[in-house]
Amino acid sequence: MANQSLLVPTRVFAKALIVALATVVAALAVLFTYDASSAQEEPRCAATALGQLPAQTEGGLQFAGSWSAQDCESEYRPGIGAQYFEFEVVESGRIRIELTSNSADPFLYLTASDGLRIADDDDSGALLNARIERDFAPGTYQIEATTVGARTPVGADFNISIYYVEGCEITPLGALTEDSPLRAMGSWALDTCGSRIVVTHPAHSYLFELPQTGRVRIDLTSDNGDPVVSLATVDGVAIGANDDGGVGLNSRFDQYLPAGAYIIEATTYSQGGLQPAASDFELSIQVVNEQLEQLDPNPKVEF
Repeated sequence: MANQSLLVPTRVFAKALIVALATVVAALAVLFTYDASSAQEEPRCAATALGQLPAQTEGGLQFAGSWSAQDCESEYRPGIGAQYFEFEVVESGRIRIELTSNSADPFLYLTASDGLRIADDDDSGALLNARIERDFAPGTYQIEATTVGARTPVGADFNISIYYVEGCEITPLGALTEDSPLRAMGSWALDTCGSRIVVTHPAHSYLFELPQTGRVRIDLTSDNGDPVVSLATVDGVAIGANDDGGVGLNSRFDQYLPAGAYIIEATTYSQGGLQPAASDFELSIQVVNEQLEQLDPNPKVEF
């Protein structure tokens, strides 16, 4: 039988130890709760309200400022200063945000009103300037205007422009038949509406109807651009694309298609500030007579 005189002190010590541990755990819980609540209550840097984006025919929003030593730290680029702005979209549409500077390398972030990041950009504008372009739904959005580099370029000026992009509509070309090929001509420039597939590339979109099933050939040519052609359904489902399937850098897309409506995107491989001042292009669409092609005395040679 165990010695009762030894069991009593042991039990007392065990109870005291349990009480002490419980006290420590409670204290740590309070400390962690305090730290967590403090972190949650830490306010995000205040955003400058730019207001409501005017209707598509009434201009846009502008802001001119400069980065300073008092700027908040970027949420995405530690150690770099940033400024925050908020704007409201009432009318949905294609909107472009530009952050430009003559004395710094701008970097632009776009977020929803709850801070969820939507997009970012470094050099899609002219030279080193930043540009974000996309289809916007009505709502409130925020942008972070910051820079690339190891430190904040104190005193460097910047400008923000937010506006609707013109010329993003899909151009209808009509019905495509063997007797009625379709053509379109245009040009790409830095200010051309961006591609909906690769937004940093300028693009034009076209719609055509194919009344009967057949093999369709699409040629996109340019003397001073690098054409890329894409084909999709009217619902936006990609069917295919081609870069250099034509002569030289020109594009050719050739595929047997069911009857229906289709969208062509005519874009160029050159993007952002690498895009020439203007690049002309020609788009040709035809229904191929497969029997005549099979009789061609100069068949295609595969290497």
